Amino acid sequence: MRNLGLLAAMMFASIAAAQSRPLTLLKNIDGANAIAVGVLWSHGYDDDSAVECGLARVLAKCRLERAQRAVPGCLASGLHVGADYGLAFAVVGRADQKRALLFLKALIDEGSGEQWSDDQLALIVARIALAADDAESLYPGSALLSRARKHLGRGTAIARGPVGIASAIAKLTPSRVREALRLPVPMCVACLGVIDADFAKSVEALPITRLELSVRGTQACVEVSAGSGVSEVENDRADSPYVSVAFAVPAGRDRAAFALGIEVATARAFRRWRYRGLEQWARAPFVAWSWLHADALVQFSRRGEDPRQLLPGERPEAKASDEMRATKAELEMFLDDLRTVPPSKRELEIARNALRSRWRFAEAGEVSAWASEPATYPGRLQVLLLAAHHGVDVARLDTLTTDLVHAALKRVLQSERGSWHALLPGSSLSYGYRRR
Repeated sequence: MRNLGLLAAMMFASIAAAQSRPLTLLKNIDGANAIAVGVLWSHGYDDDSAVECGLARVLAKCRLERAQRAVPGCLASGLHVGADYGLAFAVVGRADQKRALLFLKALIDEGSGEQWSDDQLALIVARIALAADDAESLYPGSALLSRARKHLGRGTAIARGPVGIASAIAKLTPSRVREALRLPVPMCVACLGVIDADFAKSVEALPITRLELSVRGTQACVEVSAGSGVSEVENDRADSPYVSVAFAVPAGRDRAAFALGIEVATARAFRRWRYRGLEQWARAPFVAWSWLHADALVQFSRRGEDPRQLLPGERPEAKASDEMRATKAELEMFLDDLRTVPPSKRELEIARNALRSRWRFAEAGEVSAWASEPATYPGRLQVLLLAAHHGVDVARLDTLTTDLVHAALKRVLQSERGSWHALLPGSSLSYGYRRR
């Protein structure tokens, strides 16, 4: 067969490493009133070849839609695709174990690619290509991240856009998608919520071939001296300058310490700044990095102040380029604070508690506050799957000191390693900025 590439390599490597017992994650939650089920496939954007980058999302979407059509009426369902995984899930009522099992069967039925018509597959491909294009040009945060990835990740799969390459996705044919759907991919099945012995046995007995899933290695950027210059580009979608700086997060380091440091940084950012304009919808959070998702880059972003409409004949105090420089200075001051001021004991404990609350599961007999709300189940199921996939050890957080956390931050956030990028709004003689 043609164009098997990395998918075939993954298949053969996984078969060689497979163990006799398939991998499933089953988590009974005391006080639960729903069941969440999902599958994580060990195939993400970075596993696609350059000419098919985004195929992973197309396949995940096909699998999800196949299950949604086979088992309608779930409380919720959805998917998430990352650098090295695709994940689909559903939530059903506590008494709906049969529906949960049917949904899992539909998700993992890899031999059913022929049921799709050419038009159905073409529509899925077109929608995912459009989403990739939006990430490159429409949303300031992801557009800036894409530019940083191309700079810091050159020579690796990181240099592509964060959600695939629109032009590559658009070229995927229905026959190619069907071919890829038939390839076995390492997977992990997870169930969370009301899990009794009979349901667990039924999940273990699902009539599929599951390949053992090992913890994946983390893709890392090459060592790049980024310099202090800012890469600027004009974007008519930007309503004010957006500035970001990204740093490569090395593989093989203690990511638990860095995760705590990023939680401290996020809390400091919210104490220091307030959202400007539509910043919260621009996919440009103040601080963006996740241990759970094994992100290769950490990104810090800030939107400039709102421009003011000028009166007839009025000259602006400052232009968009001036506002960009002022916004960059805000980020520089914030980064300098992270490098020079170690986390306090209180900051560290708050950060530890925040990560524990997101990632830790209650012990037997302990009722979780979220267990009675099915809307929280998709997030908890993703924690269960991604923590196993990326080797996230929550207990490690309890062993870290302020010195270790500060050292992890300083090691990554070296000023000469920052990759600076800015989006500037289109030129206008009708608006201006205050000088600051």
